[in-house]
Amino acid sequence: MPAFTAAIEAHQRRITEAILEHALEICREKKVTFSFLVMSCQLHELRSRLIRFAILLRITLMLR
Repeated sequence: MPAFTAAIEAHQRRITEAILEHALEICREKKVTFSFLVMSCQLHELRSRLIRFAILLRITLMLR
C-alpha cells in the first residue's frame, strides 16, 4: 500500500502544480500582479483553494 499511496500523492501534486501554473499564466497574460501566502495544509485542500482562485481570477478578468 505505501507505493500506491505515494503514487496517488505524486499524481495529486502534479495536478496541483498544473492548476497553479495555469493560474499564473492567466496572471501573466493579463498583466495581473499577484503574491502568494505560503500556508501549511493538506494537498487536497491546497488544490481546492487553487481551483477556487483560478475560477475567481477568470471571472474577475471577464468582468473587466
